[in-house]
Amino acid sequence: MKKSYCKVCKEPLEGRIDKKFCTDACRCSFFNRVQLRERKEFRKIDRIIKQNRKILKQLFEAGRAQASKQELETMGFEFGYATQVVVANEGELRYFCYDLGLTSARGQLQFSLVHDRP
Repeated sequence: MKKSYCKVCKEPLEGRIDKKFCTDACRCSFFNRVQLRERKEFRKIDRIIKQNRKILKQLFEAGRAQASKQELETMGFEFGYATQVVVANEGELRYFCYDLGLTSARGQLQFSLVHDRP
């Protein structure tokens, strides 16, 4: 009979013939390593969305109702990242980062700030 070994620590396995890990700790360690790259990407995206929301919050707290695309990009806003993008009536775009967002008519580079999702 062929001896099998733990995929993590290489210890000999006892018990079931299809067993891959010697302990729950080794099993968790293996799957944590496998998913590490994906979790890093999620954290990166979440960090960008939180930064976008922080920029919108700063504008709201300053009493601003509008901002240009150039101004938002200068502040670090990344339009490719949002929790929701909605195309409303007649091509109006709405970008939301959780509860704060921007709205813009088709083709305009000026955005109105909005609070709460529609």
